[in-house]
Amino acid sequence: MKKIKMAIIGAGSEGKALYYCFRKKTNVEIAGIADVTGQGWSTDDAALDGTAVSQSLENIMSLDNLDVVVETTKDPQIALQIHQLKSPQIQVIEASSLDLLMALGNKKEKAEAELSSIMGYLDDAVQIIDKDGIITFVNKAFERVSGFTALELMSRNVLDFFVESPLARFLTTGKKINGEKYCLGSSNREFSCYVTPIMVRNEVLGVIGVFKLQADIVKLMEELQRSN
Repeated sequence: MKKIKMAIIGAGSEGKALYYCFRKKTNVEIAGIADVTGQGWSTDDAALDGTAVSQSLENIMSLDNLDVVVETTKDPQIALQIHQLKSPQIQVIEASSLDLLMALGNKKEKAEAELSSIMGYLDDAVQIIDKDGIITFVNKAFERVSGFTALELMSRNVLDFFVESPLARFLTTGKKINGEKYCLGSSNREFSCYVTPIMVRNEVLGVIGVFKLQADIVKLMEELQRSN
């Protein structure tokens, strides 16, 4: 099956949602993203996937063998430039990502795109594994505190890196974790860990863990309570 080669114009919330929705589609290749305003989300994940990222619309529009260009900025001037630059075989879709996904009728992928978009902005460290223990998502905060990059972690078993992973333990016990203390990364900083399953039609498809850094004042109060 021939892959549809797509470029996304605009790296705002809608462009980001589109990227996370289609990045794992076997019949779609996201060839490039044009951050034409220079104020979009961090496109590090896209770069790691091998996607061309540029602030130049011309650079992205000149990519070889593009089939579809999705314009998400809603800027008439940018839309005009796209039509001036595009070759005859390129189809231009001028729609918001969520409208496009609704038109495709894929509510599951819409939800996944929104979830990935939201979690990327969280200050808390977030990790997701599938039902086999394979890491499918980490946000920037998790990369910082764990000392591992997303490139190192993605598609690897969680136990390869975190031998006492509370997420892996959930897959064995089925018990949610609420506020358990856990040391994440080589710094031995203590986090409060919250682990819950990702359920679809009563089937566990994966596990999400959120690691909240314990404030020094909270740790001090706990130590004082233990000493009394």
